[in-house]
Amino acid sequence: MSLHNVTIPPVVVSSDSVPPDAASRIAARSCTSAAHVWHMVSLRRAGFSLRQIGRRSGRCMEGVRQALMRYEQALSELRDPASEEEGEELMMCGMFRDPEPLPPGHPVAMRGLWRGLEHWRDFV
Repeated sequence: MSLHNVTIPPVVVSSDSVPPDAASRIAARSCTSAAHVWHMVSLRRAGFSLRQIGRRSGRCMEGVRQALMRYEQALSELRDPASEEEGEELMMCGMFRDPEPLPPGHPVAMRGLWRGLEHWRDFV
């Protein structure tokens, strides 16, 4: 059995089980509750990739990235300016790095492939 065929059911997050912080309440939207944002942030801090968080929360990778970016923006708005400079370096260290390669057929990968082929086309 291949690991690629296994689907992980989305995690249902109830507002009673997860205590969201002030930044997650600011980052919440109509389709993403504060508890859901807090759950995604806690998974990211635990070392999960954006794809893994998306699979567990029933969201696409871009939706997870946007929610985490809104959370980081809310955190920077809540923080005082003196501690923001030292905290910014820590957040940029690896909050949004995804160690997994892009899937086959991804638009970014295809664009790079075609650009490389067009560049070397005249040399053949």
